[in-house]
Amino acid sequence: MRVRKRPGGTENGLLGVVSEDVVLEGAVFQGLDFEGAVLEGAVTGAVSEGAVSEGAVREVDSDEVGGCGGMGVGLLRGLRGNGNQPVGWKKSAPTRACVSSNQPVGYPNGFPYPVPMAVRDPEATKARIFDAAVAEFARYGIAGARIDRIASQAKANKQLIYAYFGNKAELFAQVLEKRMLDMAVANPVDADDMDGWMDRLMDYHAAHPELLRLLFWEGIEYDTDELPDERERRDHYDRKVSVLAEAQARGVISDELPAAHLLFMVVALAGWSTAVPQMRRILVGEGDAERERLRASIKAAVRRITA
Repeated sequence: MRVRKRPGGTENGLLGVVSEDVVLEGAVFQGLDFEGAVLEGAVTGAVSEGAVSEGAVREVDSDEVGGCGGMGVGLLRGLRGNGNQPVGWKKSAPTRACVSSNQPVGYPNGFPYPVPMAVRDPEATKARIFDAAVAEFARYGIAGARIDRIASQAKANKQLIYAYFGNKAELFAQVLEKRMLDMAVANPVDADDMDGWMDRLMDYHAAHPELLRLLFWEGIEYDTDELPDERERRDHYDRKVSVLAEAQARGVISDELPAAHLLFMVVALAGWSTAVPQMRRILVGEGDAERERLRASIKAAVRRITA
């Protein structure tokens, strides 16, 4: 960002709020989203030989102020420059101003210098937030995760995370639910080919270790307490159990063990080497040959409890 100083001007200013002395050339204005609306709190502590109070710009619906052609509309309050001079106006500030992503507060008729216009893509923003949240929660858990880090990694406004996903616990629940759904879709229970299903499960966990890490962090956080999405989680497991129970009824696999117990043991066998790689390294070794022998042993164990 470059600051162009007018004659006699100062270098004080803020993205999206430009004093009559200062022009921020080529700036991308922060706090503008949702079709150009200015978010509350976007103006914080800017100085122009006076002060701009925090939260001086708030978001309102386009219906609240007419004549803006459907653009986002900002109400200006508390903007003060030199003396009683509002920032950006040489005489007085209008009580209403239309603002768009290339029209900073204080210049209702357009910015005096060309400004690149950012293209908004809410779905892409959500995807970046989700990916950043997966990495953050997998590394730090629920208690240790920080929304600020997720926002920074996703290059997104922190407030958008709350708007799209809710609070931190709600974001974690959505992240884990989506990761579990991805795994279920990619690897549906196949009681008619237990060997093949085990291969697919082990391959998936090796490629996506974050899923098991998220489950472990969830266990640390909630222990045996009810989960925020308990009903959905029970439905998820019930569908898997019903597939195994149906296979037991057909005589495809043994009914010696309850289907729910069988699912618990099979899933544990498939994922444990990924969940505790340090134990696998110490007990089994790290070479490809050792990994293949372990895989064969896991499948043999599954065959014994399902035959």
